[in-house]
Amino acid sequence: MDKLQVIEIERFAIHDGPGIRSVIFLQGCPLHCPWCANPESQAFHQQVFYTQNRCVGCLACVNRCEQKAITYTDKIVIEQSMCNGCGKCVDACVNDALALVHKEMTITEILDIIKKDDAYYQSSGGGITISGGEALVHPHIVDLVKALKEHKYHVALETTGQVSWSILEQVDAYVDLYLWDMKHYDAHKLVSIGANKEIIVSNLKHISKDKVIARIPVIEDYNLQDIEELFSFISSMGISRVDLLPFHRMGESKYRKLNREYEYRDYASMNKDVLMKFVEIGEKFQLLVKIGG
Repeated sequence: MDKLQVIEIERFAIHDGPGIRSVIFLQGCPLHCPWCANPESQAFHQQVFYTQNRCVGCLACVNRCEQKAITYTDKIVIEQSMCNGCGKCVDACVNDALALVHKEMTITEILDIIKKDDAYYQSSGGGITISGGEALVHPHIVDLVKALKEHKYHVALETTGQVSWSILEQVDAYVDLYLWDMKHYDAHKLVSIGANKEIIVSNLKHISKDKVIARIPVIEDYNLQDIEELFSFISSMGISRVDLLPFHRMGESKYRKLNREYEYRDYASMNKDVLMKFVEIGEKFQLLVKIGG
């Protein structure tokens, strides 16, 4: 049976669409934003998290890894590109210092989890949000959104828009709300993180703007100085609602767990007050601007 690579199903979420929601995080993203709070979601293959303070140095994982992807000097180091995701190292770990990033789940298994909170969705006007990574690159995303809609859930989709229209066209009939990440308006800035402005704009032109909320992750050295121009671009696309998401460092520990460098280690989390001026600026572009998701 076809399965989806699920990183997490977050229950009782209140920042990813209206009401109380469950958020399904899927593996894989074509972009490589260096500030990403979920770096584990970028790769398309299985990975292993390593939590150093749980490690007792028994080297059981080193001995069990047939791919020789794990070495030890003063700490365990996992070469993620060599890992085949077999999970033998995780099974061998005596202190839960290792964990596989995603779990293979059928749509039925996903539904069994989210159904537990049906009463909360109904009472709050909530539903289900699909996120990533980039959920639209998953081969079974159409089956998932169709199944959710068949169960009469309000379906929100967080997307970068970096996907072929043939896929987006199929899911559009089942999506009630798009939380559309807008990193920048400049094509060169977008290319630097693996995004293609032409594809994103083309897809947006085909989507009803009434069900699109633009979400801008505000990054000091990337787009903070360009927010007004970005507002102009968003307004020109016919979108009327913008959420500004201030940069935070809550994903920093995940980079350590993946043996990756965190490029934003010298940047402090952004105070929301820094962005308050943009609420009024947005009005000039007929935009309703909110701080946070």
